[in-house]
Amino acid sequence: MQKLPIFTSNKERSLFFALLFAIFLFWMFFLYKEYKEFISKPFFYTTAKVINASKRVKNSRKYQVLKLKLEDGKIIYTTTNKSLDLKNKIVRIKLYPQSKIKITFIDYLRGFFIFSKILKVSKVQKSIREKFQDFINSQHKNTQISSFYSAIFLATPLKKDVRKRMSFFGINHLVALSGFHLGIISTTLFFIFFPIYNFLQKRFFPWRQREFDLGILVLGVLFGYLYFVDMPASLLRSYVMMLLAWIALMFWIELFSFEFLEITIALILAFFPKMVVSLSFWLSVGGVFYIFLILHYIKNKKVLLFLIPVLIHILMIPVAHSIFDEVSIYQWSSILFSWIFIPFYPISFILHLIGFGGAFDSILERLWSIPLEFEYKKLSIYFLFLYLFSSILAIRYKFFFFFTIVLAIFCAFYLYL
Repeated sequence: MQKLPIFTSNKERSLFFALLFAIFLFWMFFLYKEYKEFISKPFFYTTAKVINASKRVKNSRKYQVLKLKLEDGKIIYTTTNKSLDLKNKIVRIKLYPQSKIKITFIDYLRGFFIFSKILKVSKVQKSIREKFQDFINSQHKNTQISSFYSAIFLATPLKKDVRKRMSFFGINHLVALSGFHLGIISTTLFFIFFPIYNFLQKRFFPWRQREFDLGILVLGVLFGYLYFVDMPASLLRSYVMMLLAWIALMFWIELFSFEFLEITIALILAFFPKMVVSLSFWLSVGGVFYIFLILHYIKNKKVLLFLIPVLIHILMIPVAHSIFDEVSIYQWSSILFSWIFIPFYPISFILHLIGFGGAFDSILERLWSIPLEFEYKKLSIYFLFLYLFSSILAIRYKFFFFFTIVLAIFCAFYLYL
């Protein structure tokens, strides 16, 4: 059966994108108005939850850098001289928008630093999420390993040294909850629910469409998980993409098409306009784009099984290293780790549920014992523009697909040899 087209005419397509653009402009106008009101105040009072607190020392002065979530949902960063353990506490705080550090509109959209004064610190009863985090931490003696597990299960901030370790192995994408994790979770849930549903369907409701019901069930559980981990932006974005993909499958629409990717990006930006300045959003878009590009030209499924993780890693090198300058030969191990992570993620989660989360600690400690050795190289922004231009042309012309791969391999030789 032939897949249905998303649009039946160019007029229909133009009207759809015009509507989304109008919605995007509306939200941006609303956010800009909110921003102007915010910076017009010399100070104001609010309440916030301390998401993360990291201790720093500068010129013999000890202080903490705090990541706060305000009561209206905004994420801000500030500093304090207080030596208290403030993580997960509620603070009454005085903010100074008109300080010497100017807050731009882009800063306002993506999270910003602001001077403040903490007036009151309050303890709050731990949430179920925080209690589960404590349960995870209690199963590990090594705080770096517990930080790693808390991040991949609960989307908690990584310790600075752990974040450095993830960059060393090139596996930041495995730690930051995203579509990759949702894909593993949804596949695991499907295999758990399928035999149960199949048994019930044969006896009680044989007329029901299995794919529809299981899709609703899995998406419902995933939304509950999203709510449980406090809806981090990266996971919310991935959930929206998965929801749209499921709708496309139900309506027999071509899923692996650049048009579908374009529509998905437009919908996310229209209803979540802050994503336009989110680096993680555009990196994930880049990853999906290159998957689609590979699928567009390589049809052999057995070849794809091996090539996709290798080619994705190579094709993302120019993008990643135009932004990040840390280079380590161990970053190539991310290809292997990405495969290992697929069974590791659900197995380690189940082990943590039953109190045996430390089963892999000895292996992780060996990885942690490898000395961190980085080189610092960064690709030119002009090269990135050339690379992205070639990538876009590759959608239509096969020559540019291979040219894009050649450019990526050239970058790999430059960075790693």
